[in-house]
Amino acid sequence: MRNLILLSLFIGIFFLAGCTQVSYDMPEQSNQQEENIYPPVAEAPDKESDEQDSAESSDNESSDDDIKNKDENKDENMENKIAVIKTPKGEIRIEFYHGETPLTVENFISLSQQGFYNGLTFHRVEPGFVVQGGDPNGDGTGGPGYTVPAEINPNLKHVKGAVAMARLPDQINPERASSGSQFYIALAALPTLDGSYTVFGQVIQGMDVVEKIQIGDVMESVVILDKE
Repeated sequence: MRNLILLSLFIGIFFLAGCTQVSYDMPEQSNQQEENIYPPVAEAPDKESDEQDSAESSDNESSDDDIKNKDENKDENMENKIAVIKTPKGEIRIEFYHGETPLTVENFISLSQQGFYNGLTFHRVEPGFVVQGGDPNGDGTGGPGYTVPAEINPNLKHVKGAVAMARLPDQINPERASSGSQFYIALAALPTLDGSYTVFGQVIQGMDVVEKIQIGDVMESVVILDKE
């Protein structure tokens, strides 16, 4: 009798174990990911094969050196650039953090040199928080048609006068990719934004102008100059 009871208990436990399944439901990853497109970087030429003669190899080594020198000169030139935003209320001068945020800075400089920002407005002004502009639609929904990969640096803080790129919220932009053109200027220290947005510059002159900006004020031009 005892053996029969034990056998019945064993069969019951085995049956319950077979019917019970632990499920670890992972959130589904969207199949449609936003394509991040940014100004193309010229591809370095392929290295010459070992079969080429020494003269050709020598020429190619010289070419590689030239490319390296051009890249170094480009980086040095970028480090020495500032942006000047001209408005009816005065000029705003911005220095860049090219070493920390090269893609963002080069994109901003490229758009500025193309005249993209000329005539656009500051569409958002929140006293004590930010002024924001750079949208061709003028309402916060537009851009140049691409985003820029996030370059969030923990050492670059939202101090007063910090210049950073706007972006879509995390729910639809988990990579925190920056808008292709919309940027904002911090009107005060905003530590709650640190680590969430790409800070790529700092106002070095004209913060009083920034504080006078109102919704609809026009950027007459954004020009890129060498540091004095």
